[in-house]
Amino acid sequence: MALSWRADEVFKKLSARLVREEATGKIRQYIFQADVSKKFLGALKQGALEASPEDGKELVRLWLFRQRSLENQNLPAERLWSFLEPLLDQAIEGGGERPRHRIPSKRPPTGSFRAIRKDEHQADRRPPTGSFRAIPSGDRIPPRRPPTGSFRAIRKDEHQADRRPPTGSFRTIRRDDAGAKHTAPMGSRVGRVENEEGGISVAERLQAARETLARAEKTKKQTASLPRIKSAPKKQTPAPKRVNIEIDDSSTDPIERSMSMILGMLAASPLMIWINFESFQLYLERRLPEYLEGDVLDLQPIWENLSLIPSVQADALESFFEELLRQDFPYKLRPPRALVDDTLSAESVASERERMINILRGSSLVRWVDPRKFEGFLK
Repeated sequence: MALSWRADEVFKKLSARLVREEATGKIRQYIFQADVSKKFLGALKQGALEASPEDGKELVRLWLFRQRSLENQNLPAERLWSFLEPLLDQAIEGGGERPRHRIPSKRPPTGSFRAIRKDEHQADRRPPTGSFRAIPSGDRIPPRRPPTGSFRAIRKDEHQADRRPPTGSFRTIRRDDAGAKHTAPMGSRVGRVENEEGGISVAERLQAARETLARAEKTKKQTASLPRIKSAPKKQTPAPKRVNIEIDDSSTDPIERSMSMILGMLAASPLMIWINFESFQLYLERRLPEYLEGDVLDLQPIWENLSLIPSVQADALESFFEELLRQDFPYKLRPPRALVDDTLSAESVASERERMINILRGSSLVRWVDPRKFEGFLK
């Protein structure tokens, strides 16, 4: 079955486009998660298998808008689709997956042989394969070593250049050379005395070793009196800025009390190394009322805002929110999705699937999308 596009190539091009764009931080933060990128790649592959490229594009588009409605309310699906749609059109116009053609080999076909003419060997000075000829005796180069099997007695004067005794010979070192009469151990040259013609005795070697040790000891004493170089101070992590926050316990406004508790927790946390306290305080004053849903305060937008700050460590951010969830707030707290298990139950999945099918039947998309096929896709 021919594919409408290659899903891996489309995903790589989309990733490169998102990295080049500076204003796609939210999209990158969501779409580059391991589980989301795996599902997104699966949707691209499923769309490529559709019989019509337009049906495949519509399937991928529905998947994107489903992510916005279910998992991430702040995901700009329209913006992401504006990046993805030209890449899909370009892949469809390119013809999708094309078969690879083999490059014809320059070798003759397998199993074909021909006789090589005699004149084709003239450039080669070697004799033809399988032919042998006698080499005249005058062409041979006399070997430098004696012929194999010939041996001769080596004269005594040929050993004078080598001052070492022949292999396997040992002799006793003289008493006046070593200071004591002993025999060198078998297989070892330790303690062997050189020939008297300009050789060095064992006593002279011991004296040279004592002088070397004396010079080393003198150098060590001289260097001990030199001033020591101070090592560079170790780079320390800057301590968090201390901000005095007064929490008004007598305040009757639950929003002001919640904001004071969040700011007080932030001032005592390591996040103060990376966060501008004044700008974050203004952010809470403007946006905190928007995060209330009845008597529930949603912490997910605050998590996303802090995670976009450069160099913020993930473990410090998680510790701050875990400590925040232990406090006694005037509202019920909805933890960030990164701190809870987002696995849906079977009942919630079935109800959500039924809700999406009803939305499809009531929309204009029902002219192109079969609700039964869409239900099978969701299952």
